[in-house]
Amino acid sequence: MLALFSGNVLAEETEQYEPDPEAEVIVLDTVTQYNPEYEGVFTHEQIDALEEQSGSKRGLTATAGTPQYATTLAEAGAQLRSCLKACQTSFSVYFRETKRLFDEYGANIIEITIWNEAFKITTDGREGDYLSRTWMKRDPSPSYSISEDGNYVFITIDYLLTYTTNAEYERQMAAYADELIGDFGFTRQTSAYDKIKTIYDYVITNIRYTSDENIDLPLYHTAYSAIVLKETVCEGYAMLLYYMFWRCGIPCR
Repeated sequence: MLALFSGNVLAEETEQYEPDPEAEVIVLDTVTQYNPEYEGVFTHEQIDALEEQSGSKRGLTATAGTPQYATTLAEAGAQLRSCLKACQTSFSVYFRETKRLFDEYGANIIEITIWNEAFKITTDGREGDYLSRTWMKRDPSPSYSISEDGNYVFITIDYLLTYTTNAEYERQMAAYADELIGDFGFTRQTSAYDKIKTIYDYVITNIRYTSDENIDLPLYHTAYSAIVLKETVCEGYAMLLYYMFWRCGIPCR
């Protein structure tokens, strides 16, 4: 079903409309989802405890000025992707849809379609598959109102997120990895094979598999633990390689 929403199928190009401030706002139930990538690695109780420790609460991230409603899935996905890359724990995404398509698909299907759009593969090593493994739990809470003329629906999706990492760790990871790539001295003449071998040899020589006592700590499932702490688990190795390969122009999954 979700394949139907590629491109701009859901959002139609129309003149700009603003939400009616007097319109009734309908709030839908929150549907909690745990990242299936961590099923069998962390229990829901462990992830819930991390959320409590972080003190995340809905509505803590204020929107400056008038919300900008995306009118295409690509725009909405970009809004969401930007917040996820910044490891924001509480934020909102805004999307305007025609009433006809809203009635056909509903707010929940639209929300999951925007969510999937945020993780599409790009040339940025911190997006795509990498980004899809930084979150552990999500609590989307969609709400919507209908325009005064009844032709459009304005959807607000409030999110609560729990991550394996944070913005500062991600900044340090990128800085360490980018400096290392610079030290390798790759040129335009360096083949993809030589880049891959150089990066791989460095990783297996300088980064060790962490001790058992750290395996249950989410931080050791990140690229940060690999490049900065120099110890990690399988996922940390994979995420670091993913970032560095894409940074060097080598597509990978």
